[in-house]
Amino acid sequence: MCAEDVQSYADDGVVCLRQVIDPAWIDLLRVGIERNMAEPSERGRLWNRSAEGHVTFYDSQYWQTIDEYRSFVFESPIAQLAGEVMGSASVNFFFDAIFTRSAGTQFR
Repeated sequence: MCAEDVQSYADDGVVCLRQVIDPAWIDLLRVGIERNMAEPSERGRLWNRSAEGHVTFYDSQYWQTIDEYRSFVFESPIAQLAGEVMGSASVNFFFDAIFTRSAGTQFR
């Protein structure tokens, strides 16, 4: 992340930060997503399933149950990065939601 990223966020309210999270954290989240899809919460929704087995899946507020999500929230550098890009000394975790689509999914 650089000064231009911080300025883009200040100007636009959004910025795309590429490769700022170590791949090990992404792998951990993948494990959590697999667990989440296998054991969805009562809020979980499988919106579509094609004949080929492609799916679109949603769930939310499951960080308290999925260890991998909780580790990412509290142990990864994501809060520090968010604080830096927003120019804030603190960051509040408000809500989590997962949206996944299988590779090759062609749903509307």
